[in-house]
Amino acid sequence: MAREMIRQGGRSARIQEAVHKAVNALLKSRDRSEITMPMVVDAAGVTPSALYRR
Repeated sequence: MAREMIRQGGRSARIQEAVHKAVNALLKSRDRSEITMPMVVDAAGVTPSALYRR
């Protein structure tokens, strides 16, 4: 039986972590309803397309 490979990192994992950290930081200073996608993109340092894919 073949073993399933689980990726431990890579670019996708780094982007996801950056986005999570950015959103958590924004939530500490703003209400949830005030946070926009462009704000998250800027705070995370990722491209808009990377954010929309995840």
